Amino acid sequence: MALRQRWWQALILSIMLYQIIIHLVWLSPSTQSGQVTVPWLLNRGYTLFDNVIEQRAPLSAVLLAGAQRLLPLEPVDVVRLLNIALVLLLDVLIFRLAWCLGGGAVAGGLALLVWAWWQPVYGNVLFYFDTLLGLMVLAGVLVAVPPLLAGRLTWQRALLTGVCLGIGFLFKQHGAGAAGLLGLALLVVAGPRRLAAFVAGLLLPLLPVVGVIAAQGHLEAYLYWNYIVNLSGGVTPAPIEGDFVRRLLLLNVLALPFALLLLRDAARRPAALVLLLAWAGAWLPLYPHGGDIRVMALLPLTAVMSGVVLARVLPSLRPARDWWPRATPAEITLGGVLALLALVWGFTGLAPQLSAPLGRGAVIAYDEFWPVAEVIRARAQPQDRLFILPQFDGTPQLLVQTGLLPPGTWSNHDGVFLAAQDARLVTTLLAELRAAPPRFVVLFPELTTVRAVRPAIEPLLAFIASAGYVEIARFPDIPFTGAAIVYEKAG
Repeated sequence: MALRQRWWQALILSIMLYQIIIHLVWLSPSTQSGQVTVPWLLNRGYTLFDNVIEQRAPLSAVLLAGAQRLLPLEPVDVVRLLNIALVLLLDVLIFRLAWCLGGGAVAGGLALLVWAWWQPVYGNVLFYFDTLLGLMVLAGVLVAVPPLLAGRLTWQRALLTGVCLGIGFLFKQHGAGAAGLLGLALLVVAGPRRLAAFVAGLLLPLLPVVGVIAAQGHLEAYLYWNYIVNLSGGVTPAPIEGDFVRRLLLLNVLALPFALLLLRDAARRPAALVLLLAWAGAWLPLYPHGGDIRVMALLPLTAVMSGVVLARVLPSLRPARDWWPRATPAEITLGGVLALLALVWGFTGLAPQLSAPLGRGAVIAYDEFWPVAEVIRARAQPQDRLFILPQFDGTPQLLVQTGLLPPGTWSNHDGVFLAAQDARLVTTLLAELRAAPPRFVVLFPELTTVRAVRPAIEPLLAFIASAGYVEIARFPDIPFTGAAIVYEKAG
């Protein structure tokens, strides 16, 4: 027993060390304004749903703002550090849940290996909303599974499960899918009283946050930007490409065997049902915008299921020394399928680790903007303001890199949001520009035509053209973005 314990301890520590190293010096992930710029603005007197227009759930921005205050690091390095901590925390929870469901360290170790291999494939944005949602869905399932395996879920455990899913909802609104289906599972396996405790737990983190927003006077804006705009149908679903579907099906190929194996096991059936329905709900972030990072909401539970299935299957294979010619046709078939799966998984997982368009350890949607920022930093004074047009996921990082605040309201310039409320946001931005023209403007011409943004920003472009700005620098090809033109107010 002591030898087995040392084995899994060595495995988990080795995987953690591997993940720390590749995240620090090898992988080249991206970041977004929600992880760097928005928290940075909050620490400089800006307020969510007031002069920071944000359509995403508020908790991660508040958490990151606090971390930026506490840690003596650059904002982007804070995000990188927290992302590593998040990955390591998921390591521990995945290992523990697979251990519980699979009956030991083998299942936990295999689940951890699956997670560690696939995480760089899909976790390509640092400390992103979907990864945080995946953490809380996993935590909620882990709270509920041990008592369900023991035959009795207490109301305290049901309440805590709800708290985890409620926090997940505050990280990303799509958490409602996992919360709803997990609640349905609890109703089936534990009855209406435990469901009531679960719902109470959901409300515990949500009500204080909504109360603070209401006390600030921004409840209407919060409801509008976080829910009404997102549910209005204006956000066009992104097309899902065949290669993405192939990789997604390949990742989840062991989900059905997990369901068939554990649902027929009476002792594990309630716990398996809770996990399966939570996993099904964690697919919701793939709508309306599919993409690799959206898979992070379901990847932790997929890793757990894969580890449990592999732990059941691998012992049934004959030892290598007895493999040929004693293997039965069933063993040969199973071994061939597993070998092919390992080969395809290996190739798919290795591909993103070989790509580093900005260099090893660089942060995409941040580092490529440094040449533009340096031009402004060489000429700017602390009281100067900077306006960026348009502002998408990466371009607002120039605010952090230059240390300059926007001239007024900050918002994403996606056409859906600029067109909301009869273009009221555009009217506000234009009024602020006219009242206090910023000293610097950075224009990204090639981005003005994407996401149907051009009609909405025409008044802003017209202001820049007529307000006496002079071009001081031009960058013909910023990676992933195209040209960038830096203007300064004449006189």
